[in-house]
Amino acid sequence: MQNTSITPINSEALVRKSNHVNESISKLTVQHQRLLAILISTIRPDDVEMQTHTFAARDIAELCQLNTTDYYKEARQIVSELLRKTLLLREDDGKLYEFQWLSVGVYHEEKGLISMAIHPKLQPYFLQLQSRFVQYQLGDVLQLKSKY
Repeated sequence: MQNTSITPINSEALVRKSNHVNESISKLTVQHQRLLAILISTIRPDDVEMQTHTFAARDIAELCQLNTTDYYKEARQIVSELLRKTLLLREDDGKLYEFQWLSVGVYHEEKGLISMAIHPKLQPYFLQLQSRFVQYQLGDVLQLKSKY
């Protein structure tokens, strides 16, 4: 992971996700929902695999509305918590699958940057969706005051 170029965050970018994961996302805290939405909004329609994206910790803290002066520490904590959270998905085959949301969190302390990636096993729920998905603008979820 040599490349630490910062991924821009565009509040007008679309967040697209399969209906399968939508319910699981709603069970997360509002900060975790915002963080995931930021990451999901970076997925391009032509992506064929999950990418690692790098963000300024200050941007994450501000967009997740963390009330702190230590942006890096709080943003890192939110990423770390999301790395430990899992989601359960029942597939059409009747089996119940459990996945981690993120596959990696990389902390560039000296630069105030944080890199992360959605777990690659979740690719079918975010990449090249043709049906059974929801989409909205990133700015819509960033304005949420609660997870409900």
